[in-house]
Amino acid sequence: MGLKWSNIKFDQRKLVIASTVTKGTTIHRDDTVKTASSLREYPLLDEQIALLEKIKKQEGDNRAVWGKDYFESDYVFKHEDGSLYHPDYPSKAFKKLVMGMPDLPQNIHFHELIYKASHNRLLTQILVSYQYY
Repeated sequence: MGLKWSNIKFDQRKLVIASTVTKGTTIHRDDTVKTASSLREYPLLDEQIALLEKIKKQEGDNRAVWGKDYFESDYVFKHEDGSLYHPDYPSKAFKKLVMGMPDLPQNIHFHELIYKASHNRLLTQILVSYQYY
């Protein structure tokens, strides 16, 4: 939810994680990360660049439709009128999606899935590295 257009370097084909959105009693949007190790860069694949360019075009179309009522910001992910998503939006939308699919285990949580996916990717990298030694 904290990804900004200014942190996407299309010319360098990379994405920089340099800001955070947190929720406590209020929502905080900061142009810093929590720790130095949280400042990360990721290479972008052709498919990711194409998707981001599509989102950017849609943002322009939405701006034209909403006119002066469009909420301007540098954030990538937002509602059609430009207003920002609440930090809980991905988790709540995921839960609603899972509830609509009774064949799935209903105790799946969005952040748990992200953790498991990153854990599996790390495990795969370790196994691939091990095979080459």
